[in-house]
Amino acid sequence: MYKCLERSFLTTTSVPQFVLDQCLQRPPQLYLPLLHGMYKQDSVLSSRLLAHCCVHKNLTPYIAFCDVVGLPDVPAAILQDIGLCVHVDEACALACSLLQVPYAGNVAVATTCLGIVPYLLEHAPVACMPRLDALIRSLVSVAPPAVVAKLSMRLLLSEFSIFKDQTATVLLSSLHWNSWEQWGVWELLSAEWQAKHHDKDPQTHGEALSGILRLLLQICPDMALLQCVLKLSDAFDPFPSSVLAIWSDKWLSSVQPLVVGLLHDTKDAAVDVRRQLSKLPANALLLQEPYVRAALLAESIPGQLSGSASCPEMAIDEPLMKKPKVDG
Repeated sequence: MYKCLERSFLTTTSVPQFVLDQCLQRPPQLYLPLLHGMYKQDSVLSSRLLAHCCVHKNLTPYIAFCDVVGLPDVPAAILQDIGLCVHVDEACALACSLLQVPYAGNVAVATTCLGIVPYLLEHAPVACMPRLDALIRSLVSVAPPAVVAKLSMRLLLSEFSIFKDQTATVLLSSLHWNSWEQWGVWELLSAEWQAKHHDKDPQTHGEALSGILRLLLQICPDMALLQCVLKLSDAFDPFPSSVLAIWSDKWLSSVQPLVVGLLHDTKDAAVDVRRQLSKLPANALLLQEPYVRAALLAESIPGQLSGSASCPEMAIDEPLMKKPKVDG
């Protein structure tokens, strides 16, 4: 049993999180001695605990743990644990290789960059927060390009803010960082500034739209993001329809139910969807989906002439074009 558990701790991050979840359901007087004992056997337990507390939006167990194990400087402990994510992934990769089991990838790094740091920036008590420039350096020093791109996308969507009112301090500090860290901080700063100045003119902000396009194409859209793209006016063409077409090619099973839901939703949402669908080529995968075709047809029958009926490019096949004519 112990060997099995030890193997699971070495090769995955889900089992340790499950153990922590079960442990933290007990009162502090019970789980703190247990965590202290585990810490003596697992040098990265504090990093695992920080991740668990940020995911569950409660730093109290981590702060109490730091006090028990003799780490009174919580901000310094947080910085140290953020840096440990790379070593956790390296240890998992090595263990998986030795045990000949599949390796899931840089899970600890992704969790740290996309979960821990954003949570700390938005919700951590002031007394627990490291210096902002030190926290940002810890972030960009471990984040690979794909993670930086995801963070930039979330900044563009204003999910959280990194630099706040300390941009000058961070940039001054970054002059002493290595080239990779400086590149990362400028990427994130550019995204955050674009989010603050979000009114884009397609004629004068072409570079910004090009950067946003690159970021959008790397993530599977949710309903909120899809609606943001679909609501763009015709002045932005072909930006919205291009994004929709590529999303449909890459994540058809995810995009299709969102589009169908919008077609059956409020009038304004349906109009936006139909307007963008009318700009897709007739052989677009999304237009071949039976549920999308049925939703388009259902919207056409009540008398609100669809974009597909008025645009030759939407002529998927004969039945879809002929059906709206049956008005009696």
